[in-house]
Amino acid sequence: MSDYDPSDMEIQSGQFHYHAILLRYWREDETVVWRYVAQDVATGEQYSFTSMDLLIAFLYQHMESQAR
Repeated sequence: MSDYDPSDMEIQSGQFHYHAILLRYWREDETVVWRYVAQDVATGEQYSFTSMDLLIAFLYQHMESQAR
């Protein structure tokens, strides 16, 4: 269980940025690789990945681009 509580966040002088990504993952059976889809909740845009490494790289890049 995480200690994270979104109600603890304070928005100070418009500097707070919030982004929501919905993650779906599945595999047809135990013999195939996991599939991942990340969906930007605000825009509905979807991004598909065939490996966890690609998904994590996307999330990192997305966070970095939003910080600018």
